[in-house]
Amino acid sequence: MRLGLVLLPVLAAGVLPAAGCGESGTPVPTGAVAPSTKTTAYEFPQATMSLRLPDNLQVDRDERLPALFRASLTEPFVSGFAYRRAEQLPRTTRELEAARRRLVRVTLGRDRGYHLIRSRTSEVDGALALELLGEQTLGRNRLRIRSLHVYRGRAEYVIEVAAPRDRFARFDRGVTPVIERTLDVAGRVARP
Repeated sequence: MRLGLVLLPVLAAGVLPAAGCGESGTPVPTGAVAPSTKTTAYEFPQATMSLRLPDNLQVDRDERLPALFRASLTEPFVSGFAYRRAEQLPRTTRELEAARRRLVRVTLGRDRGYHLIRSRTSEVDGALALELLGEQTLGRNRLRIRSLHVYRGRAEYVIEVAAPRDRFARFDRGVTPVIERTLDVAGRVARP
């Protein structure tokens, strides 16, 4: 079963499909648990992607591309997606800046309840990347969401880190640096 929630639109060179997340299995116990400093490696061969995640996250793999995984501590979660792209992805800082402006415009136009805190261009694993930080209501929950879009080869990789506002900073500090340090992408995604 799919949740069918639209977290953030995915954009490379125009309006592209929106990311969705898989439904999580057995919930992790509630409480003020922070991500572990110990990590486990995960590989996703169908997306030529690997990364490390904190040991205490419950990781549910999704074999249906573009979804790859959802890893959670009850409400806080991180999810990963990989998209094959036929269109030209950003190759220069100028093209990346144009893609950032389009991503912001499409995101704000698509969800009137989304509040953008900031956006920036970046580099992850030696590849050009975009990052949006914002807030959005999903169901009854107001979540802060960091959405990282990494472009390599003919693929766009999207990692979303989300948590209730009051728990986001702690969860984000324990997850995002690990992902940015260990993410390895080759730019080839299998056909869904």
